[in-house]
Amino acid sequence: MTGKQQGLLILITFVTLLLNACGTKTVLMTVTRPAEINLKNYQKIALGDFVNARGQTDQHALDLRDAFTNQLINTKRFEVVDRQALGRILEEQKLAISGLIDESSAPKIGKLLGASALVFGRITQDQFKEEVKQTGTYKDKKGKQHKRFKRYASYTLGVNLKIVDVQSGKILISKELKSIQKAEATAVDKRPARIDKQNLYQKCLADISTQFRHMIAPYKV
Repeated sequence: MTGKQQGLLILITFVTLLLNACGTKTVLMTVTRPAEINLKNYQKIALGDFVNARGQTDQHALDLRDAFTNQLINTKRFEVVDRQALGRILEEQKLAISGLIDESSAPKIGKLLGASALVFGRITQDQFKEEVKQTGTYKDKKGKQHKRFKRYASYTLGVNLKIVDVQSGKILISKELKSIQKAEATAVDKRPARIDKQNLYQKCLADISTQFRHMIAPYKV
């Protein structure tokens, strides 16, 4: 066998071993995904009003605003002006804005905050559903009949999110973020235990706030 043939044989053997290794092992890689919206020119971001479907500020609206505030801070990419601080700025400047702080009032606020953006949210869905169904029957060793029951529960939370350029009032992005969390419980010859509604709501809240973070900052998967 010539030297050239030996070299070719070594190359073929190496490629074969490499292919076999790739076929039997899973290689996990971490990649960085870009943010959905480029906010690199918006160093200062303020949180406007978050409201429910009736246009009112309830506890869930406040929860969303707090969760989004935390996500903005955790990115370490923005200077965050929360709602209370924003109110103090308006009061100090003796600028009276009636009603909600929304996209229509953004240009006025922009003169106070400099080049920045405002984040607003309106809850579109906030619903807990629960039902119990009989899923089957069976007989035990003594021949006694039993019934199986299952409780199904789901929580749906949706929010229409807007990010507005405070200088121009232009809407940079308008998108609905939505999360559905489900749980089940089973029992025999009786109704299954109640499912923790608050736990499902908190999971929805965490999921939506994570979706928001992925919109505004790069993230790893």
